[in-house]
Amino acid sequence: MDGALPRQTPLIGRHADVQAVLGSLREPRLLTIVGTGGVGKTSLAVEVGHNADHERVRFVDLAQIEDAALVPSVLAAAFGLPVQAEDPVLVLLAHLRSSRALLIIDNCEHLVDTVCAMAERLREAAPGVCLLATSREPLRARNEQLYWLGPLECPPPEARLDGPALMAFPAVRLFVERASLANRPEPLGEGELR
Repeated sequence: MDGALPRQTPLIGRHADVQAVLGSLREPRLLTIVGTGGVGKTSLAVEVGHNADHERVRFVDLAQIEDAALVPSVLAAAFGLPVQAEDPVLVLLAHLRSSRALLIIDNCEHLVDTVCAMAERLREAAPGVCLLATSREPLRARNEQLYWLGPLECPPPEARLDGPALMAFPAVRLFVERASLANRPEPLGEGELR
């Protein structure tokens, strides 16, 4: 885990969300983007990371981490710190004490208790570090701010719209973009959108 932000991809229909999250992170705090699976929490967090004006931005994806005891080492590794230390938390806290950084912790839902404890310790020891988490549920940490992310706007089921009118909806634009990446021999036609 090198802590680098994933590659930025075009974000559809989330400009207002990006601006709201960036605005919330102007002052160091803990903000959790909360929403159902597949709603775009990670994409939003990555976009925010690419647009943040922090000295350092680090990204940690916890999706593949099953053992809660590994979380401190994974966070330390994101900052390039040795994880051989007896207590990687102390090494991480000492390293970040006077930093102005943004730490994005993605996919926290299965490790909420551990991430909550780490977030609280980081907030106390490194007040200049912003924490942006993504989770299907709140971390329930002290002073945690929540940003609830809903689905993209889509047309009502009873609507009878033509292709251009359908493409005005972010959910449809995202679907068409993803479908075009699926090695289709030709782009989706207007008839397939209905």
